[in-house]
Amino acid sequence: MKKFFIPVLLFLFFAKGFSQTEKGRFALSGATNLGFLSSTTSVAVDSGRGSAVKTKTANLQAAMAYFIVKDLAVGINGGIVYNRTEPDNNSPYFHNWSASVVPSITYFIPVGGRLRPQLSAGAGYTWVFKDKTDAEGITFHVSPAVSYFPNRNFSFDLGVQYAHLQLKDKETGNSSQTQNIIGLAAGVSVYF
Repeated sequence: MKKFFIPVLLFLFFAKGFSQTEKGRFALSGATNLGFLSSTTSVAVDSGRGSAVKTKTANLQAAMAYFIVKDLAVGINGGIVYNRTEPDNNSPYFHNWSASVVPSITYFIPVGGRLRPQLSAGAGYTWVFKDKTDAEGITFHVSPAVSYFPNRNFSFDLGVQYAHLQLKDKETGNSSQTQNIIGLAAGVSVYF
């Protein structure tokens, strides 16, 4: 029995990537950021600019996509993010949670082999939950990545993410926040 499974496992691991991204297939993905994300936030209150702050970010993402044509998928991403912000003026840190929903489009560059470069872009909405104040607003993202397909239905993904957020205070509406976030992300995807 062992003699049967070993060649099958070797075939699945070394098989050339094929037809993972053809029309009509679905993809489910999950990713995390490996802890390398950071951002600089500039806060504006009543049209006056505040000081810059440094933010450390950890996130968890899930996505679902449908291939409308070969190598081109439309989908929706959801994410939960934890931010720890440290102001430049030696004030104590503060933290918040945010959630986002982002419709997106992903293009897999058609190259031979198991390694497939891809580019994803999207625009959606983000909600931020803080201790005393909540904010919400529009988010845009771009993410070049590389996917390694050990077999037809599974990939390991590694990429760079850039996100731009424009947030407004929900209660007063007079304070806004702009965030530009860049970082590395790693994840897995299942294709069916």
